[in-house]
Amino acid sequence: MVSYKFCLIAPYPLEYPTMKTYFFPIEAAAALFPILAIVLTLPYAIYCYRKYGSVSPLRTLILFSLLFYVQCAYFLVILPLPDPAEVAQRTGATMQLVPFSFVGDFLRESGFVLQEPSTWLAALKDNTVYEPLFNIALTLPWGMYLYYYFKQDLRKVVALSFVLSLFFELTQLSGLYGLYPRPYRLFDVDDLLLNTLGGVVGYGIATVVTRFLPSRERIDEKSRKRSATVGYLRRLLAYALDALVLLFLRAGVATLLERATGDPNPLGLLGSPLLSVLLLFVYSIGVPALFKGATVGKAIVRIRVLPLDPHASRFAPLALRYLLRNSLLLGFSFTSTLSATADPPWQTIIVLAQLAVLLLVTVDLITSHRKSKRLLYERISRTQNVSTVPAPKDR
Repeated sequence: MVSYKFCLIAPYPLEYPTMKTYFFPIEAAAALFPILAIVLTLPYAIYCYRKYGSVSPLRTLILFSLLFYVQCAYFLVILPLPDPAEVAQRTGATMQLVPFSFVGDFLRESGFVLQEPSTWLAALKDNTVYEPLFNIALTLPWGMYLYYYFKQDLRKVVALSFVLSLFFELTQLSGLYGLYPRPYRLFDVDDLLLNTLGGVVGYGIATVVTRFLPSRERIDEKSRKRSATVGYLRRLLAYALDALVLLFLRAGVATLLERATGDPNPLGLLGSPLLSVLLLFVYSIGVPALFKGATVGKAIVRIRVLPLDPHASRFAPLALRYLLRNSLLLGFSFTSTLSATADPPWQTIIVLAQLAVLLLVTVDLITSHRKSKRLLYERISRTQNVSTVPAPKDR
C-alpha cells in the first residue's frame, strides 16, 4: 500500500513514514466524514425503508463504520499530498516488482542476527517491520466486514482484498489519476501480497469474533418485524419527499399558466399562497384516493394510508384525514403571517395560541407513540399508515 522510500528524490537518503504520517490521513477522514455521512443519510434511509421497512441502528453502525474505514484507508493511500512541482523533479523508481523484497530489507537494515538474541528486540522496533505490519493491518477490517456482513467465503475475501489493494496501488501508480506528473508513491508488489494477507487475517478473526454478534439474518429479521409499525421518522421522510414533489409541481403549474395566459400573474393566483393551498389539497387527497392510499413520498418509503374499516370508502376517510392535517399546518402558517402585521396585544395572543397548539401536538405525539402511533387527526378520520414491505416469514 504505502511505500515511501523508493519515491524520494535520488540524492536524498531513504526514509520511512513516521506515525504522524499515518495519523494525518485519519484525522482528515474524521473531519470530512460527517459531511459524507450527512450526504448519504437520505439515500441510505430510503434504501432501508424500501428493503427492510425500518432503519436498524446496528446496521447503520456497521455500514457507516465501513464507510469511515474505507475513507481512512483511501486517505492513507493518497495523503499527505506533495507539491506537484517537487514530484515532477523526482527521478526514483515508480514500481517495485520483486515479491518479498521486504524480507530482504528487514535482514539488511534492521540489524537482525538470528544467532544473537540481543538483536531481536531492536530489530522488531525497526521501520522495516512496521511498514509490512501496517499493510496487513490496513485491510484487516476489510476481511472482517466481508465475512460478517456481506457473507463472503474465503476465496471471495482473497479476491476482493486483492482487488482493493490493486485499486490502491493503481491509484498511486497513476499519480492520483493523472493529477500529478508522475507517481509520488511506489507501486509495490509486496503491498499487494500483504494487503491480501490482511484481508485473510481479518476473515480469520471475524470467524471467531462474530460468533458473539447478531447475524446479518437476525438484523434483517428484526428490521422487517419493526416495519409492521410505521414510525414517525419514516412518515416524516415521506412528508419531506412529498413537499419536494409539491414544490416542483407548483413550479410546473405556474409555468404552464403563465405560458397559456401570457400573464405572469393570471387570476391573481401566482405569487399568492392560494395556488399552493389548492395543489396541497388536490395532491394530498386526490393522489392517495387514486393510488390506493399512496403519495409519491409514501410510495418511495413503501407505506400507504388506509381506512381502519376495509369495507369503507377510501375517499371520505382520506379527505377527512388530510383536511384536518392540512388545516392545522395552514392555520399555523397563516397565523404566523398575521402576527407579523398585528398589533402587540394580538401578537401575544397569536403566539400563546400557537404555543398551546404545539403543546397539544407534542402531548399527542408522546401519548400516541406509547400506544398505536396514530395521531389525533388519524384517530378522528379512522385511518392508519400501513407498511407495504412484506412481513418476514415464520421460521
